[in-house]
Amino acid sequence: MNKRILSYLVALVLLFGACDKDIVLDEQIVLDEAIETEKTFAADEQNTLDEALETDEIIEAAEESIVALITDIAKYSSEKEYTVSYNGIASVVINGKIEYVTQFLLTDDDGNTLYVYCADMTVPCYEGAKYKLVSAGDYLKNGEETKIMAALSYIANVYGWMETSNPDGYMQLIQSIIWRIIHDCEINLVYNDDGEMIRDVINYIYDNIDNLPKDYNTSVTMKGTDIAVDDGAFINYGPYNVSDNVIWVNVYFDLKFDMGGNNAKFVNATGVEITQTKIGEAFYIRVPANVYGDFNFSATASVTKNIWYINEFQLFNDVREGDYQPLFYPMIISAGTKTYFYSCSGSFSVSKNIEEEKEEEVEAVILSALNWNNGNGAGINSFSVNGVTLRHNKNYVTPANFDTTIAKAPGKNDPAAIFTVTERTVTNNGKYEKVYDIKVALYESGEWKVYGGAITVNNPGGNNKNGDIILSIINY
Repeated sequence: MNKRILSYLVALVLLFGACDKDIVLDEQIVLDEAIETEKTFAADEQNTLDEALETDEIIEAAEESIVALITDIAKYSSEKEYTVSYNGIASVVINGKIEYVTQFLLTDDDGNTLYVYCADMTVPCYEGAKYKLVSAGDYLKNGEETKIMAALSYIANVYGWMETSNPDGYMQLIQSIIWRIIHDCEINLVYNDDGEMIRDVINYIYDNIDNLPKDYNTSVTMKGTDIAVDDGAFINYGPYNVSDNVIWVNVYFDLKFDMGGNNAKFVNATGVEITQTKIGEAFYIRVPANVYGDFNFSATASVTKNIWYINEFQLFNDVREGDYQPLFYPMIISAGTKTYFYSCSGSFSVSKNIEEEKEEEVEAVILSALNWNNGNGAGINSFSVNGVTLRHNKNYVTPANFDTTIAKAPGKNDPAAIFTVTERTVTNNGKYEKVYDIKVALYESGEWKVYGGAITVNNPGGNNKNGDIILSIINY
């Protein structure tokens, strides 16, 4: 959809206006012929209309930015006047009669142009007539405005592509649904290559016109559950989806992590990583199997796409007294100005189960019965781990040889428990302390397990009565 505002004035025009009551046609004869040879009639009809329009002064709709066309309502006072003009013409069959639709424009003295819709198919609208803002309550008395705005929001977001690929069809679609909502009329035929599809869309909207405003007025929510499904080294949580809403069915929603994003990603039902989703589409959150914590995520409508929402309108009519065509002007805004309306979020937590917690508890050992040489230079003499006593003269290896030793299984006469230390001296509240960074490797069940920690003792003088020290597992 291009940047031109998605609002047209569509009216029944022939000569001064298609809503003119003076139009004299044998509609039934024309209708019967059209049903028998629809495509031929449509082509002939369009050629005739094109020839007629070539003699008229037709103002082409400017391809202006939507920002330039959306202005503050206060700008349009009841005293300002606009001049009516039109451009383009097409036809539809309503209640068995051929009616003509056109694009109408209201232009003020400063050159500002509004694209408006015909609101009443029973009264005329004349090119060159002067129009001004009027009270909608005098014309729309049965709540039609909300239904119309909901319908036009649906059309703009789901079928907005027609505005450039089939502008006449888009004009026919918009005007026909407005008339059907206001007049409860039947659209029998749409003279367009996409006529059958357009008529189906009109029928779908009208058949659901009581439910459509619910989606129009309801913000989206996050649906789904955090069911965990194993996927190899990962666990997929979900499925989740943005709640169903027919108006925003083609809108893309950007997915984002507000917490836990460093350890998770969004995937679709086939496991492919994604960054966006659509209304109702299932997605999952993939987390490594060994990662735990809280995960918060959100889906927000992408404002880089053409997302439209009609939340206001104005009505204009001829300044002269009498029955003239009221013109409906929808105020259209992009989703970016109402982001909260198009955003939803979800969350879940992943915690360790009892078996995992027990398994993790054994991934640490207790160093006890520490014996060291009271700071005279010989370092640690001995200590116990898991009931095994490690001695300096049997189990100690230098830091440089530690990694080499645990890279292979111990030999027949080699110890199955080794340790190494790195000695450093620190100051604690003005007193010197000696710190041993220690690593202990135990060969169990055909593999080395390495644990590490720190031993702090007084220096010099020392204290041989050290308490138990926890050494945690180190992944090698």
